Amino acid sequence: MPFWRTRKGQDAIVTAAVYAVLLAGTAVVLLPFFWMLSTALKRPEEVYISPPIWIPSPPQFENFWTALTRVPFHIYAVNTAIIVAAVMIGTLLSCSFAAYGFARLRAPGKDLIFMMVLATLMLPGRGRPGPPPLM
Repeated sequence: MPFWRTRKGQDAIVTAAVYAVLLAGTAVVLLPFFWMLSTALKRPEEVYISPPIWIPSPPQFENFWTALTRVPFHIYAVNTAIIVAAVMIGTLLSCSFAAYGFARLRAPGKDLIFMMVLATLMLPGRGRPGPPPLM
């Protein structure tokens, strides 16, 4: 009997197929990151060349220094950290109170409300009802 018709052979084929799909998915996910890194290391005139140069020669590491020093990046980073910390603390507190209410309190319609909350969490931000957040 051929190897691929045995149980062990079929398991090996399925495992190889799973690894092939995972490898393809990994390539799809990592390709944009490699593209960004490659573009960040290029000279300005190399960015729009067709066909693209994947590994620039020589790499321009001063592009990063220019991006960090041309604007007050440290101030922007501190402002972002403050906003992130405030939003994280607020989310943790409000979600803790809501979770306690759903877990411990008895109320009519609680299960329906919980399902509606879960349904809105599963929607992307643009699909949720209500006004968009102001920026």
